[in-house]
Amino acid sequence: VIVEKTGEDVDSILDPILLRQTVKESGSLCYKLGDSLVPLHTDFRLIFTTDLTSPHYLPEVCVKVTLLAFMITPEGLNE
Repeated sequence: VIVEKTGEDVDSILDPILLRQTVKESGSLCYKLGDSLVPLHTDFRLIFTTDLTSPHYLPEVCVKVTLLAFMITPEGLNE
C-alpha cells in the first residue's frame, strides 16, 4: 500500500502496523486497529511518500519507520 503526499505527522491509529505489534487470533497473526482485528499478510508493505522538500519528522515518528531521503529531478529521469 502506498500513501502519497503525507505530511510530517502520522496518525497514531497506524502505530500497531508501524511498530509491527501483532496479536494471534485463531492461529493467525493480526493487527489490532482500534476495535478491529486485521489479518496480517506476510508480503504486506506500507509506504508513505511526501512532496515536502525538507520534511522534519518528530523523533517519535522516526523510531517507527525507515526513512529514505532522495529526490528525483527531471534531468535525472532523462539520464
